[in-house]
Amino acid sequence: MTFCDTWTPSARFSNLNVRNLPLTTIDTVLILAGGKGTRSLDPNTPKINQVIADGVDVVSVLLYQLARLKPPQIIWVVHHKAEEVLRRLTPLPNSHKVVVDTGEGTSLAIHSALDKIRGTRVMILLGDCLLGAPLKEVVESIESSGATYFFGRLTNHPNDSDLLSVDAIGNVKKFIAKSVESRDRDRSQSELQYGLSGMTITTLDVLQSGVVHNDLQHNIFAKARELGKSVRLIKNSWYVRDTGTPSRLRKAQTDYLSGSFHRRSAVRRAALFLDRDGTLIENLGEARKSIEKGEVPESIVEEIKIANELGIPVLIVSNQPGIAKGMISLADLDRVNSDLFRAFNGAFFDDFYFCPHHPEQGWEGEIPQLKTECECRKPRPGMLLRASREHLINLEQSILIGDSEADAQAARSAKTGFISASWSPNGEDVSSAIRTAVRRMTSDSY
Repeated sequence: MTFCDTWTPSARFSNLNVRNLPLTTIDTVLILAGGKGTRSLDPNTPKINQVIADGVDVVSVLLYQLARLKPPQIIWVVHHKAEEVLRRLTPLPNSHKVVVDTGEGTSLAIHSALDKIRGTRVMILLGDCLLGAPLKEVVESIESSGATYFFGRLTNHPNDSDLLSVDAIGNVKKFIAKSVESRDRDRSQSELQYGLSGMTITTLDVLQSGVVHNDLQHNIFAKARELGKSVRLIKNSWYVRDTGTPSRLRKAQTDYLSGSFHRRSAVRRAALFLDRDGTLIENLGEARKSIEKGEVPESIVEEIKIANELGIPVLIVSNQPGIAKGMISLADLDRVNSDLFRAFNGAFFDDFYFCPHHPEQGWEGEIPQLKTECECRKPRPGMLLRASREHLINLEQSILIGDSEADAQAARSAKTGFISASWSPNGEDVSSAIRTAVRRMTSDSY
């Protein structure tokens, strides 16, 4: 979840404006390209050399993004079919270094590269991922705080993914390794959990602090916490997908040829914005603490799946004044949104923005610090503007679907398209609106 810039749930609900922090810079990019590919479509081909389309392989897409980022140094960690990988990279510029992995695992491989790393900020990329994220713009949008950043997304296949449990301001509370049995994972179903993408930003001292176990990202999480550093989530709405199995490679190839990859990977993208209460689900007031099975009509779910498949980011923007009034807690909001994600039944949303404020006073249990005028509460456009900044969204090419005049005014203020639609048990109005919005956003003339 993401809330507006003027509030963070510290112990005293104090204000924190982080927009004046310097932007992140990357000193070294570390690319892990040594996997054996035992599950690949062709284990004789290095995973990073797998073909996506005619004249396009995984490494060529990666090299394009690295050329735009222009980091001072790039280190390639290679092992399986190392000669083939290096042949594809030849000639290497002086800024590129090579480390040959011993084959004992990625954590140890990174340890062997430490003496070659320059600077303090390190980006780690998994070489078997098709990387559509525009690295230059994504890095420039991250405010530097010395934190370790994991890139992750809400996943519809949680049982075979490393998961992150995240609080309302993006701090990673818990790392749930994919080796953990599913019954233990189910205990945390009341909160949204994010599957890891193949990108991490951390600091050299975290990498230098030693190997605990051979699960690299779990290791980074543990060491950053041990050193007292914050660990944060970047909600990844760009195209970063594993190609390490035949089915995943074929999906990446299909997405590339269909245009889905390019829509998700564009520097400035169109997005589908959805209001929650009264649009996706029935508006039952400001104290909602759960969603019942079937409250999101299947017709809406099917249209969101189509938007997902076409590479259109789906973002929810919702006023939640019940928080300011003391009617619901952040934990309640987490629970409802976790219910919502499960109700999507294979469809997914890329981020959830909410405004916790309400300007009027007089409710028992209200939170005085949240009884304020703000820029995020619709009809103001703050949530749309923040989403544009964090997800690199072209608001003029995007569309908001909502049921109220406040939604319409927020869209007008952000110069975003708007379609009015209201929830109903069969979902006909909203599903039709989503279908229209998607048709517009995938039209060359829009």
